[in-house]
Amino acid sequence: VRTQATVSLRVRTEQAVTVHLYDVLGRQVRTVHEGPLAPDRAHTLRVNAGDLSSGLYLLRADGEHFQRTRRITVVR
Repeated sequence: VRTQATVSLRVRTEQAVTVHLYDVLGRQVRTVHEGPLAPDRAHTLRVNAGDLSSGLYLLRADGEHFQRTRRITVVR
């Protein structure tokens, strides 16, 4: 990723979801989404990486019934 990444997220039931971006030291560097998501459709989330340093980041999505983590690498 250089400036922006897109991530697709689908939930089975309507639920509150938070999506945060963390650096490798575990510091939260960005809130990508916070709020409810409707069920059974793809939600496209955009991660702005334009001001982030090069390196590995973790994108973590926490819902009421699930938790997912995905790696994102920022390259300058």
